[in-house]
Amino acid sequence: MEGEIAKATAALVTALEQGSAHGAGELYADDATLLAPGGEPIRGRASIEAYWATGIRLGLSALAFERHVLKALGGQAVDAGRYTISIVSEAAGPVAEHGTYLVLYRQVAEGSWRRDIEIFSADEPTAATRQEPTRASFQPSRSSAPTREPGGNTQ
Repeated sequence: MEGEIAKATAALVTALEQGSAHGAGELYADDATLLAPGGEPIRGRASIEAYWATGIRLGLSALAFERHVLKALGGQAVDAGRYTISIVSEAAGPVAEHGTYLVLYRQVAEGSWRRDIEIFSADEPTAATRQEPTRASFQPSRSSAPTREPGGNTQ
């Protein structure tokens, strides 16, 4: 289990650093929930993919996780620790957000581990998490957000 979750985490980092919101979205369960700083819960793989696509458009350039806890719970596992998200934009320059994370993984039918519930909590508000008109924690506007149904189109 530990090796599979480490691979899934590395795949998320790689997908986002390569600018692939779709690749990142594939690592979540169809009905997953993401709770990011400064926003409403994001439900469903398509909406989570849209969240990461917004982050990429805003200049997400790096993501790092430092695991402190990994505990198996039957067909689920809890992964918790520290994270750093780096964003580089013309308007704000380089910005790093640091905080804590907790991910509940679920093992799906074919045996892979998917992110089921994920929570990020920033240490301090940054340009990426302050509620500003131009950058509200990667949150897609309600008018442009895709359907929140699992498997729906994201673009």
